[in-house]
Amino acid sequence: MSKKEKLVDFSDLLESLPPFVSRQDIQKVFGSIISPKTMATYDSIGIGCKHVKIGRKVVYKTSDFVEWMEDRATQNLMGDPANLKKNKDQLEPFEDGSGWGWNRNK
Repeated sequence: MSKKEKLVDFSDLLESLPPFVSRQDIQKVFGSIISPKTMATYDSIGIGCKHVKIGRKVVYKTSDFVEWMEDRATQNLMGDPANLKKNKDQLEPFEDGSGWGWNRNK
């Protein structure tokens, strides 16, 4: 199976969703799949979806968000870590085993 092959297809969602969604509405629109706080964290460390800022609001193009979810689901199902844009070598598992992050004490 190639790394680019999609294992999940969310494209049928596009017909029933608005063309853009704000970060604050992401949880409502996508049925609690992901929270605004999680998206803010992902955006700040460079692994979030493409977005624009309009005034104080962060806005995602729905088609970009759906594609990002598909890519993320494919990576998780295939066992790949997220495709991080910065300092990938500094990532390490949290002590409680709940995920990965940067050790700020180094």
